[in-house]
Order: sequence, then structure tokens, then C-alpha cells
Amino acid sequence: MTAIHREATEFRPIRITSPNGLDGVTVETALVPYPERATNWQAALVLDGEHGHLITGMPPGKYTLWARITDNPEVIVEDVETITIT
Repeated sequence: MTAIHREATEFRPIRITSPNGLDGVTVETALVPYPERATNWQAALVLDGEHGHLITGMPPGKYTLWARITDNPEVIVEDVETITIT
């Protein structure tokens, strides 16, 4: 479990591997209170070639970072990590 201070702004990368690369693949993320499931997705942020989620301004609590990867016809949804905002 990752702990992040509520005053911090932090990029959390999502490790994605694909035998055909990421061309044509859509990557989305969601950060939701634990143990809820993601329903509202946003495009993943890409920094230095890595897809991920920028965490900033979250109130204290326990959250789950989700990723949704769409590679037609597959749609893969995974919980990436649990994060505690302190």
C-alpha cells in the first residue's frame, strides 16, 4: 500500500505490456474511495512515455487506483494499487 501526503502532487505510473505496443490502445484511469469500483474514467496521463494517474488535492482516506485498457476487442480492467492519502 502506498501512502501519499494530501499536500503532495504525485504521478503514479501504470505498467502496461503489450506484444504489439500501445498504438491504437486506449488507457484510462480512475481513483475511487476504497472499496468502490471505478465508474468514471479519465484518459491516462503520459509522462516520459509512461501511462499513469496524477494524484493531487485528495482528502485523507483510502483509495483504489484503477486502469482500463481498451485494445479492440479486449477491454481489460484492473485495480492497480491501494493508496492511503494522509
